[in-house]
Amino acid sequence: MAIEVKSSARVSSQHLGGLTTLLDDHPKVGRRLLVSLEPKRRVTQDGIEILPVMQFLRALWNDEIA
Repeated sequence: MAIEVKSSARVSSQHLGGLTTLLDDHPKVGRRLLVSLEPKRRVTQDGIEILPVMQFLRALWNDEIA
């Protein structure tokens, strides 16, 4: 799993560069999460999950991040 945190309220493709290229060097990486200030959870076309920070923290607290 790879987790990246951004302070942006609107994540764009330029914010996803690290998690996108990570697969080139580490193809066995499973889940890729980007935690941000966005208001809603969404998934990019290549499978990166974008989670609002509070939703991420609740899931982490409830042991749902794996």
